[in-house]
Amino acid sequence: NIKEIKRPKVPKIDDELAKQFDFDSLDELKKHLHERLEREKQAWVQQNLTSQLYEKLFDMATFDLPKDLIARQSERRLRRYQLDLLYKGTPVDKIRKETEYLKNASEESVIRDVKLSFILEQIADKEKLYTTETDIENRIVEMANAHRTTPAKLRRQLEKDGDISNLRYV
Repeated sequence: NIKEIKRPKVPKIDDELAKQFDFDSLDELKKHLHERLEREKQAWVQQNLTSQLYEKLFDMATFDLPKDLIARQSERRLRRYQLDLLYKGTPVDKIRKETEYLKNASEESVIRDVKLSFILEQIADKEKLYTTETDIENRIVEMANAHRTTPAKLRRQLEKDGDISNLRYV
């Protein structure tokens, strides 16, 4: 015997719904969602181009790396990846899950990243490309906007975690 059939109710899209998500109005919520989607789209395009470039550079690399260097760089790689996810607006709990996955990443992946890091450092030195304090401040502002916090609060957290210097490589 069927006693009851339930269907989900689609909420009314109005200012009350926006307030449930800590926005003052529906227009503010729409604006936030539009900006977030635009950031994600830009990040995806940039990531795709970067991946293609890295693939080509790695294919050209023919040198070997010492094992102790791989271990040290493995920890740095983990911190940079966490910052990159934070920059893209990824929720902190998802970053923690990704961190566990990365800790179990293969040695081959670490070697790949270390080689690319050396190659990129050499290119930056040769071309005299450096990250300025303004670049770091801009990155902090973008990350803070993605997480709906203040740049000052995010900066304090990054300093507390020792991640400010890693922003030079994100």
